[in-house]
Amino acid sequence: MYEKLETKDGSFTYRNTEVGATYRSTNGALTESRYTFLEGTRLQERPSPWKVLELGFGTGLNFRVTAEAARAAGVELEYMSLEPAPMPAELWLVPDEWKSLEMNEPFQIGSISLTVVNARWQDFEPPADHFQAVYHDPFGPGQAPECWESPCYQWSLRALEKDGVLATFGASGAARRAMKEAGYLVGSLPGAPGKREMTVASPSAGAIGFAKSWKR
Repeated sequence: MYEKLETKDGSFTYRNTEVGATYRSTNGALTESRYTFLEGTRLQERPSPWKVLELGFGTGLNFRVTAEAARAAGVELEYMSLEPAPMPAELWLVPDEWKSLEMNEPFQIGSISLTVVNARWQDFEPPADHFQAVYHDPFGPGQAPECWESPCYQWSLRALEKDGVLATFGASGAARRAMKEAGYLVGSLPGAPGKREMTVASPSAGAIGFAKSWKR
C-alpha cells in the first residue's frame, strides 16, 4: 500500500497505492514541505511559541521541517495534526524518537510538542483563535473533496488567530472560491518546483500582504 520514492531533491516520500496519490511532490518532497508550509505561512517571523494546526499528517515531513526550524530558532513548538488514515508510524519520515507517540495524546520532547489526532476534521474541534499557522495538506480534491470545500475552511478559520495564515499546495479556482466563501482573504504565490501556483489565506489582509491578492 505504501511505495517509498526518492524525489528530485534527494528526499523521500511515499505513494499510497490504495488512493493513487503521493504524499509529497516527486519534484522535491523536502523542498515542497519547507517552501509551501513553513515559508508559506511565514511562521519563522512569529514569536515563540509557534502554534501549527495541520490537516493531513501523512509521512510527517511537514512536522519534521517545522521542528527542525523551531530548534534552530530556539522557540517552542506546539504542533497538532489531523490524520484520519495514518500510515504505520515506523514509515514516518521523522526522527525515530517521535515514532513512539500515542495517537490523540500530546507527545513532548524538549520544547516541541506533537499531537496526531486520528480523526476527520468533521469530528474534531480544535481550540478557537489559537493557531498562527494552518498547514492545509490533505490529499487533493480527487481523493478528499470534502477537504476543499467551504465547511472545511470555516473549520480551520475558527482555529486561526486573527492574523494567522493558512498555506496549501492547492491553487484551483474552486478551492480559492471556497476559502473566500468561508471568510478568508486569499492570496496567490508561485508554487514549489513543478507547480505553477500555491495559495495562502488569512482573515487579515496584512498577514498575506506578501502574496498577490486573489479576488476572483
